[in-house]
Amino acid sequence: MNIVYFWIMSFVYVISPGPAVLVVVNKGVNQHLHNVFYFLLGNSSGLLVLAVISSMGFLLFPNMYTYMNVFAVGYFFYMGVKLGFATISHTVKPVHTARSYTEGLFLSLTNPKAMLFMLAVIPQFTTTPSPLEYLVFGVMFVCISFSGLFIYGYFTNRAKRFLQNPFYVTVYNRLNGGIFIGFSIYILVYKVLS
Repeated sequence: MNIVYFWIMSFVYVISPGPAVLVVVNKGVNQHLHNVFYFLLGNSSGLLVLAVISSMGFLLFPNMYTYMNVFAVGYFFYMGVKLGFATISHTVKPVHTARSYTEGLFLSLTNPKAMLFMLAVIPQFTTTPSPLEYLVFGVMFVCISFSGLFIYGYFTNRAKRFLQNPFYVTVYNRLNGGIFIGFSIYILVYKVLS
C-alpha cells in the first residue's frame, strides 16, 4: 500500500509547478517533442545521481530519517501555501535541441524541489532507513518523473489556448496547494507526533 501512495504523491509532486515543469511546458509549447525527450533523459540522469547521494546519506547519518520527518512538515506546508497563492508568469526562455540533455541534467542537480523530494518525501514511505530501500524508491521516482513530465510536454503542445487562461492556472495551483498542505498535516499527525 505504501507504494501506491508513493506513486500518487510522486505524480502530484512531479506535475506541480516547478523548474522542470516550466522548462517542459516551454519545450512542449515552443519546440518539438524530441526536445522534451532529451531534456527528460538529462533530468532523469540527474535525479538518479541525487537518489544515490541521498541514499548514502542514511549510511553516514543514521538519524537523518527522524530529522527529515520534521523537515517534511514545514516544507510541504510551505509548498502548499506557495502553490495555493501562486501568481501566473508568462516568462519563457527558448532552449536549443543540442543543449536539452545538459540542461535537464543541470536543472535536476540544482533543483531544490528535486533535492527536497529525495530528502523529505522518500523517507515518508520507506519502512526502515535502509539505503537500498531508499534507492529503490528513488528509481521509482525517476520513472514517475520522466512519465509525468513527458505527458506534460505532450499535452502542452496541444493545449496552448488552455494554458493562456489565468482562471484555469489558478484553479490548478490551488488544488496542488491543498494537496501539499494536507500531506504536511498527515506527516505531522502520523509521523512526527505519534
